[in-house]
Amino acid sequence: MTKIEIVKSIMQQHMFEGQLMLPKQTLAKLIYEQNPGVWNSPDAVRTLIRACTGSATTGHSKKHSENMPGKSTIEEGLKKFGLYTKLPIRKDVVLPAGKYLVMSDIHFPEHDPLAIQASLEYGKEKGITGIVLNGDIIDMYMVSRFLQDTKRPSIREELIMTRNFFQLLREQFADLPIWYKFGNHEERMRHYLLSNARAIEDLDGITLEEQLHLKKYDIKVVFRERIKAGKLDILHGHEFQKSIMAPVNPARGAFMRAKSSLLIGHHHQTSSHHENNLKGDEIVCYSTGCHCTLTPEYNPYGYIKQNHGGAIVTVLPNRNFHVENYRIIEGRVY
Repeated sequence: MTKIEIVKSIMQQHMFEGQLMLPKQTLAKLIYEQNPGVWNSPDAVRTLIRACTGSATTGHSKKHSENMPGKSTIEEGLKKFGLYTKLPIRKDVVLPAGKYLVMSDIHFPEHDPLAIQASLEYGKEKGITGIVLNGDIIDMYMVSRFLQDTKRPSIREELIMTRNFFQLLREQFADLPIWYKFGNHEERMRHYLLSNARAIEDLDGITLEEQLHLKKYDIKVVFRERIKAGKLDILHGHEFQKSIMAPVNPARGAFMRAKSSLLIGHHHQTSSHHENNLKGDEIVCYSTGCHCTLTPEYNPYGYIKQNHGGAIVTVLPNRNFHVENYRIIEGRVY
C-alpha cells in the first residue's frame, strides 16, 4: 500500500458520517506508531491527513479530499434512495423593465363597469407596456364553500363574461404581455374539484385556465409564485396563511407579514405603509382598491372601508420601482 492508501484506510476506521472522530495530530501519532519505518515523523503523517480532509494548502489536497471515503455520502445517499421533494418548486415571475397596469378584484359578474373602464383608459393614457391581473378576476360563486343562491349567474355565465373581458383586453392592448395571478376566488375551482370530483381533476380541459381559454388570449397564468417588479413583490394577498388585516390598514398588515416591499389586492382598499430597516433600506407596502361592487349582498355597506382603484407600477432597469396607487371615484381616477 502507498502512504496515502495507508492513511485513508486508517482514517476510515475513525470516521463517523464523514467526520473524523479524533484530532488530526492524535490520529497522525497513531498512524505513525502503527507503521514504523514508513514516515520520518508524525508531522509527515499529519500533512497527508490534512490533504485528505481538504484542509491543507498543497496542490494535491483537493484531489485527495475528493477521493476520501465518506465524503459527500449524505448527498449521494439522498439521491440514491430518491429522498428528494416532490413538491413543486415555485419560481418567481420576473417582470422586465416597463410600466404596468395592475388590476385586481373584478369578481365577474359582481364587477363595476365604470371602475374597469377608468383603469383601462388610465392605463392607455399612461402608456403601459404590460398588464397584471392580480387575482379575483372571476368570482366562482357557485363553487364557493358558502351557501349558493340559485338565482345568481351560473359558472358558465361567469366564464363567458370573463372570456369576453379578455377579448376586450386583446382588442385594446393587442401586443401587450398580460399576466393573470390567481387569487383565492380562482382557487375555488380546484378546491371544488379536489373535494367533490378528485377522479376527474386532471382531465384535459377541466381546469380554470383551460376553461378561460388563457392560451387563446396569450395570457400567462401565475399561481402562488411571486411576481417580481424590480425590488417590489406582487401577490394577490391571500397567500399568507392567516389574515393580514391589521387595525391600521391592509398595507400595514402586509408589511408585518412580508417585511419587504409588497403590493397586494384582496382587501378592496387603497392603502400604503412606509418603514426603513436598520440598514437604511426603504420598505414600502401597498394595497390596491377593487373593480367590483362596493355593496355586495354579503357586505352591503362595504363602501365604508372599501374603494375602487388600481396601480401603475413602473419598473426601472436598476430594479427600482415607482407605484402610483390610484383611487377611482365615480368612474374618475384620482
